Amino acid sequence: MFTIQLSTRARRDLQAVHAWYGQGGVIAKRRVQHIIKALEDLAGAPFRWPVDDLDSRFRMRIVEKHRIRYRVSMEDRVVEVVRIRGPWQNLP
Repeated sequence: MFTIQLSTRARRDLQAVHAWYGQGGVIAKRRVQHIIKALEDLAGAPFRWPVDDLDSRFRMRIVEKHRIRYRVSMEDRVVEVVRIRGPWQNLP
């Protein structure tokens, strides 16, 4: 198992996702739950998802049209989530 760490930017991204979907109903809340579950799942299998097609220094997972961008440290057994970007947002 790996430890999940959210960067400051990723934490802000997740707060923005909560705020945006918090305005919606049940379906919006499920989307937030799916994103959080996807973050938790990275701890068990971080290499399951591909190298980011926009920047090979990272891996990515797409959930509910959001791109979770992260990197893995085998030495420290840490998955660092660097961004959680919505479909309407430009990267980085």
